[in-house]
Amino acid sequence: MTRALLPALLLLGACSSSLKGEDPDDSSGEGPGSDGGDGGGDGGGGGEGGEDALDELPDLLAGADLSGCQQVEGSDGEMYDVPGAVSYFYGEYYQTEDGSGWAGEERWLLYANERWKELGEDDCQIVWTMGASLSGDLTPGGQVTLQVNADIRGSETTCPDGLYEGEESWNASYSIEINDDGDSFWYYNGADQFGAGGSSDVALNFLTEKACTWF
Repeated sequence: MTRALLPALLLLGACSSSLKGEDPDDSSGEGPGSDGGDGGGDGGGGGEGGEDALDELPDLLAGADLSGCQQVEGSDGEMYDVPGAVSYFYGEYYQTEDGSGWAGEERWLLYANERWKELGEDDCQIVWTMGASLSGDLTPGGQVTLQVNADIRGSETTCPDGLYEGEESWNASYSIEINDDGDSFWYYNGADQFGAGGSSDVALNFLTEKACTWF
């Protein structure tokens, strides 16, 4: 998957049945969650950076829907068990304590369906350590640009190598809109929205919508 893992948006478009997460078997239900420019380049001022700043953000994975993604409809109209997983991308970023830049992580979270488990796989994740620089107005009603660079974190990555081979390191540019309530809406290269989350003056996070990924 050449560069398919670069942004969450492109990966979901290439490997999953639906960016919006409509399940082929139309299942539903709640499941448990998994565990410098002008303005915002300095975090907007008034807050303390560091990883602890993430505690102020909403827990986007709490109550994530892990149901469905068990079957695919064939050309004959019949439903077939296919190895796959419920798929989410999660990302979080925070201003470093010394205010010199931004850091964080992104995770591709895969919750294995029954057929994938029968083949010996299980729930897994791919984790990247992120460096970043932010520019713009990181306040309610503002907009920022986040330039990011990723390096695989092998100690926490548990998915098969083939899912991320060739994408151990990558770069991307995100545009992020902040509404008046502090909610953040994430866009890749200013194009389609791929995720949403929360924000403070020194931290941001996002979660993509649920999707089904098939193997």
